[in-house]
Amino acid sequence: MEQIEALKQLIDVNNLRVEHFENKAWGWKYNVQHSKNYRTDYLYFVNGGYTSKHFHHKKMNIIFCILGTLKIEYLAENTHLSVTKLIGPSSVSRIIHLKPRTIHRLTAIGDTIVIEIDSTLGDVNCNVDDIQRMDTGGILNELSRANKSN
Repeated sequence: MEQIEALKQLIDVNNLRVEHFENKAWGWKYNVQHSKNYRTDYLYFVNGGYTSKHFHHKKMNIIFCILGTLKIEYLAENTHLSVTKLIGPSSVSRIIHLKPRTIHRLTAIGDTIVIEIDSTLGDVNCNVDDIQRMDTGGILNELSRANKSN
């Protein structure tokens, strides 16, 4: 399974469980651990993979880029200004903190692996889907890639 191969250099693969993988339009997600108030996942983005434009009602996200480069587009707090930030080992920063209700989209520049930590406070369950999507995710230039392989 190529998903496990991509993680071999980063984590102890002897404990990976296939049922913890979730395929996404932009790559995949692997749940490392979770409890009521936090969840930790590895996210793998194929080159050009992007998430939906979305926000979480009550979850906070910390995103730490460990391989590749991730472009994060979000609306600055209490404004309508769009901000674009690059994070990754070769960027100024490797981490970003997104507060609840921050509209954002993640896009990979090259194959990219990040650690995503979701957390909530109080009686909110972090594992309950509290996402509001404005569109869908996918892969940039997917059509041109398909045409090249034909």
